[in-house]
Amino acid sequence: MGSPGPVTVPERRLEGVERDLQEMAAELEAWQFDCTSLLDEEATRDGILTALRDLRDETTRDHCIVIYYCGHGGRRRLEGDERPAWNYLVPVDHSAEEFRGVAEVELADLLHEICERTPNATVILDCCHAATMCRGGRTVERVRSFNDVGSERAESRVREARPIALEALPKALRERLGRAGEPMRARLHPEGHPVAVRLVATGSDSSAYEFKDDGRVTGHAGYRGYFTTELCRALAEGRGSRWPWETIIVRARERILARRGSSTQRPQLEGPRSRLPFSLQVFGDVREHLALIPCVDRTMWVRAGRLHGLSRGDPLALIDDRGREVGTAEVDEAFEDSARLNMSERPDARASARAASLAIPARYRSREAIWLGPGAERVDGLIVCVDEASRLRRVGRPDDALFRVELVSGRLQLVGPSWLSRRPWSIDREGVSSLVSDLEHVARAELLSRAIESPPGLGKVAFELEVLADTGTGTLRPLGDRRTVRVGERLCARVTHRTENKSPIYVNVLGRGVDRRVGLISRSEPAGIEVRSGETRWIGRRSGGRAGLAFTWPRDVPPAERGRGDLLFVISRRALDLRAWCEEGTKPIAKPTRRGAGESPDLGARLMWTSVRLELTIADRDGRTNSEGFTTGC
Repeated sequence: MGSPGPVTVPERRLEGVERDLQEMAAELEAWQFDCTSLLDEEATRDGILTALRDLRDETTRDHCIVIYYCGHGGRRRLEGDERPAWNYLVPVDHSAEEFRGVAEVELADLLHEICERTPNATVILDCCHAATMCRGGRTVERVRSFNDVGSERAESRVREARPIALEALPKALRERLGRAGEPMRARLHPEGHPVAVRLVATGSDSSAYEFKDDGRVTGHAGYRGYFTTELCRALAEGRGSRWPWETIIVRARERILARRGSSTQRPQLEGPRSRLPFSLQVFGDVREHLALIPCVDRTMWVRAGRLHGLSRGDPLALIDDRGREVGTAEVDEAFEDSARLNMSERPDARASARAASLAIPARYRSREAIWLGPGAERVDGLIVCVDEASRLRRVGRPDDALFRVELVSGRLQLVGPSWLSRRPWSIDREGVSSLVSDLEHVARAELLSRAIESPPGLGKVAFELEVLADTGTGTLRPLGDRRTVRVGERLCARVTHRTENKSPIYVNVLGRGVDRRVGLISRSEPAGIEVRSGETRWIGRRSGGRAGLAFTWPRDVPPAERGRGDLLFVISRRALDLRAWCEEGTKPIAKPTRRGAGESPDLGARLMWTSVRLELTIADRDGRTNSEGFTTGC
């Protein structure tokens, strides 16, 4: 779908949409897709919604679905409504006088229905702000969203959400956002659909751009979008390789950052990152991966540092595109969110580095201690599996260990610490692997907890953070001093940047449930939710969707009346990707992109950041908690 902009505002029409649509259709056809395109007069509100409904109705379990959009977008909020602003695509029949946009909640409803028919769905949005969905103007560094027609300060107003009366919306959208849509809200995911893959041109509150191609490289002069151009290029390069989506998006992102010399447009990926493109298959290697960045001074870097658990001397294996180990390296110096590597002394070390796509930490120097009881030591494969774990180290005395594992009644039982409860594991290969994998995740969470204990601060930047709970009545209440959350209740948060005329702050939200494993809550914006000066952003809440993210009781944790949980907020002065702490499977993977001096000023630069920890009591549905409790603090 391509919408150059409303026909009623010819000066706002985008010139690169038709070329982008043709380029994406050609690339998808190379991947064996049958494409239906809507452009210009076909890309009306009714035309877009009808095409998506037809796609939904024709979809079966075996189908692979792709939805692509490039063009303008906008942002609105309902008059007198406290819910967050919502975003919309701008069809050609939309105008300032008559709202004809396709709202994000309408797209979300249709995506949910498509994913009920097939889990193999991909959405690609080449527009600003990801959710805000506007497109850059006719010059590379000038952004004019549809919201600011006639404004002399377009750049400062591009993010503004103008109020609109509910009665001014089309009937279907009015009912969806009003009371008639209330029953549907529970099925929308506050931080994005977990099954569908979604690739967006930039963060939810940042700009995407068109540029004027002189034709020297592509052979076709004219305007085109950065994101579509580089995404199609990465997809074409990946046709003969088993690259997951993370590889594709990082290749596109690094090239856009290098071409523009700015980090204001950062393509993002949401959903199952380790999937192969347009497939349900996943990349085979499930170890932690880090993107390699070679610079022109012949140094090699990764976008991970002390906040990700790396420290000086950590060994890494270098892996090529086909998953083969082609060399080794170690961390020479670790900064907060990046690290410089020291390559092997072997004569072919540099050649190995040039062939490598990623680095895998072989063993972290910072590891959690585990003690295996006499019976557990004799379980086949357990010692080998623990010794190969990157975040665990065996010790000889139980008093020196965080984790203590014993053989009880023919099963492996975790007997410490007291706050970590688990059902026993079997002693077969599957049980041993599950035990070690689980403890590695818990060790990762404990290391993260210590890593954020002493932040350097944000300088002269003030922010306000409030956490609220939705008990199911539709109203939000402050969490309060007791900070008790019942299983099934939902939490959301809002962050306000209180400092005037300051650069944005970026908020990552991580959660630890009763299983003590850490997960990234703000996963729809993995580099952090951008909050600009004077702005308030919601986390875990969207218009047309039920507020909040629910705590659940994991199956591998024995039932109890209460448990312990945490919300961790990491607020930084620049984008910060913390997924390496949270996720299984692949991490950012990138083919080396040669960077010039000054093109990556964040590598090795000081990171200003702070953290807020909110400790919670997770109670059963009746609200009962153990009388022992624990001290809560923020």
